[in-house]
Amino acid sequence: MSKQLRDYGLYAIIAVMLVIALLGFAEHVHTAISISTMKWLGLAVQTPILFGYAIVDNRQFWKRLSFWTAISALLLIHLGIFWAVLTHVEAWSPLWFVAFFPLENIAIDGTLVATGHMRAQKKQV
Repeated sequence: MSKQLRDYGLYAIIAVMLVIALLGFAEHVHTAISISTMKWLGLAVQTPILFGYAIVDNRQFWKRLSFWTAISALLLIHLGIFWAVLTHVEAWSPLWFVAFFPLENIAIDGTLVATGHMRAQKKQV
């Protein structure tokens, strides 16, 4: 359990560092990169972190085609929803990606549990 906790901690640290780097990058080159470009850059940074976490955390299912089918379907849904939203908003703060990250992570984990590609966590008393 401690290795898993360490891995989650590392994932969280990496995600926070990338978000901070993205925010810093956005501050310094705000005039060079349009607001419109920043929202797509945010999606490009957030998506591999979100799905990389789910993929790495479920190594035992990598040989199952059904796992990759579920991940691919979730990725298409993720990109489809963000494409629909980002094409209709002028500005999108990178902090919105941070806010949606836990919700999407819960949805991905829930779907993987429901499809038999992840064990439900046991409550510890």
